[in-house]
Amino acid sequence: MKTTKLIPLAIVFAFISILSTSCNQQKKEHGHDHADKGAHQHTNEAKPGDLSFKDTNLKAAFDQYELLRVALTETDFDKSKSSALILQTVVKKVEGNEKVLASTQAIANAGTIDAQRLAFSDLTNNLTALIKGNLSSGELYLAHCPMALDNTGAFWITQVNEIKNPYFGDMMLKCGTVKETLN
Repeated sequence: MKTTKLIPLAIVFAFISILSTSCNQQKKEHGHDHADKGAHQHTNEAKPGDLSFKDTNLKAAFDQYELLRVALTETDFDKSKSSALILQTVVKKVEGNEKVLASTQAIANAGTIDAQRLAFSDLTNNLTALIKGNLSSGELYLAHCPMALDNTGAFWITQVNEIKNPYFGDMMLKCGTVKETLN
């Protein structure tokens, strides 16, 4: 009787082990693993006053993007939807916003957290294009998870040089690496 109960538990542990090993293997293949974390991650957390944009509307949009990223990291469907709707309102004041608006609408209209995460990838790509060259001070980090979106990989922007994966949430929170510093 005890053996029968232990088999499903063993399967769960094996699955988690495979996911963890797979993520670490992906990082090693790209020349990154947790052992060289110090070379790619700083322990300094950015202070809110350290980041400024040439366009204050873009700063407001990024701040709302951060709230959306956190909601996805927490796998909170409703909070992600409401953050996307607020971001949509804020980004209307940013020049060249058309693609970002379409991405935020896709997140707000998504029926599942997975669909929100797929649209978040497009949002990140579109917002990154607006941010590059528009920072006045501070740094942002462009992080990448090679396993996101069925192993096609996806990026996200963060103000803190620490991996907190919005594509897997707590299932694989630390999967990914910082690929670029935007400053």
